[in-house]
Amino acid sequence: LNEKQFDDVPVKSASVDKSVSEEITEQEYFAGVKDYKSEEPTSTIRSSKGTIRGVKNRVRAGIATFLQMQSATKSYKEKDAGKVVVYTTTMGIVRSTYQRCVLVKKILRNLLVKYEERDVFMSTEYQDEIRDRMKSDQILVPQLFIDGQHIGDADTVEKLNECGELRKMLKPYKSPDACNTCQMCGGFRLLPCRICNGSKKSLHRNHFTAEFVALKCMNCDEVGLVRCEACS
Repeated sequence: LNEKQFDDVPVKSASVDKSVSEEITEQEYFAGVKDYKSEEPTSTIRSSKGTIRGVKNRVRAGIATFLQMQSATKSYKEKDAGKVVVYTTTMGIVRSTYQRCVLVKKILRNLLVKYEERDVFMSTEYQDEIRDRMKSDQILVPQLFIDGQHIGDADTVEKLNECGELRKMLKPYKSPDACNTCQMCGGFRLLPCRICNGSKKSLHRNHFTAEFVALKCMNCDEVGLVRCEACS
């Protein structure tokens, strides 16, 4: 046989096998949200010697995965199971909004329904909740939720009450103690924090220097209030 015949035979290089094994390893140990719609290949960070030192946007993909898992486990239906929740505001600057909130609460009291009022004016946590639940950047109140299911705003509640459907929906939540005022919080459902007395100052702060003046109490909200134990 002629030796030149072997020179024309294509030989699979070791670099190709190495790249294939690297790709398999990369797919196996991938942690993050992959963008399958993107046609751009995954770009790697290589050193001057050609070794792979990392992959671009891998940390961003991992953070996206964490946030996605966090939002998936967040279920308001489980949180508000067996409850009647109404988002309102006690700020009376916008009279129309305030009067609509008063109307919804009046209807619920007339039906002897024990409900949980979440005042968006007193808590930024409730503001974030209503934005997330309504899928809107605006704070739309009042909003009524029964057993985690959204019922509607003041107009919807009023129409359901006039036709008698609201009474049927709220029959399992009827309670003779619905009109009683809480003796601990006076019906406000919020109390000053017992740890910081509403000052938001941490107990671990330094009283002699201003070094730890930024430490805040972690037991209460941003205005030094906690939920009433008797109401919740």
